[in-house]
Amino acid sequence: SRLELGSLPSDAIEARTIQNMVDGLAVTTSNETARVAFAALAAVLRDLYGRGIIDSLPPRVLLPPPARPRERVLTIVEADRLLVAAQADDERMKRSLMAPLVALLIATGARITELLRLVWGPSGLDLDSRPARVVIARETTKSDAGARVVPIEDAYAVVLLRHRDASGNPLTGLPVFVREDGVILDRSSRVRSGLNRVF
Repeated sequence: SRLELGSLPSDAIEARTIQNMVDGLAVTTSNETARVAFAALAAVLRDLYGRGIIDSLPPRVLLPPPARPRERVLTIVEADRLLVAAQADDERMKRSLMAPLVALLIATGARITELLRLVWGPSGLDLDSRPARVVIARETTKSDAGARVVPIEDAYAVVLLRHRDASGNPLTGLPVFVREDGVILDRSSRVRSGLNRVF
């Protein structure tokens, strides 16, 4: 018909039409876009079927394979380079932020948002325990399974001790990462730009 998919009558959207859409999107955009588009169209067609507007459920089509998951593992050499770059960034910016944040990212594998919500002391970043540890509280993570206690290797604990000293040895319960005015940092602005420079 050469009509756009959205202009076709619902009963004209059959298997070959959908397959052509999926194949075309996979070539012109990405496999992921093609898969998402099919899922959206299938949801609409299921709704139409449920309301009795069309007589059959969405047809099966051949979907392109999903994208491969990103590699998330750093080698020891890569981790060391990141930490050196973060320390150099802190020296250049005359502050303590990227080195301790990168040290925590490497040492714990925690999400940035989990780390930015840490507080000093036994309920957060506990540098006085042996070994030093990070407690990710339930209220700072996405699920019950996300609440955990992670020990910190000495090499990273040293970086975090320097951060505590640079922060004026704050009291237990105060945030680990704050602006000069005491407001807790978030992922935007200086954290995002710092990570872009370091990574």
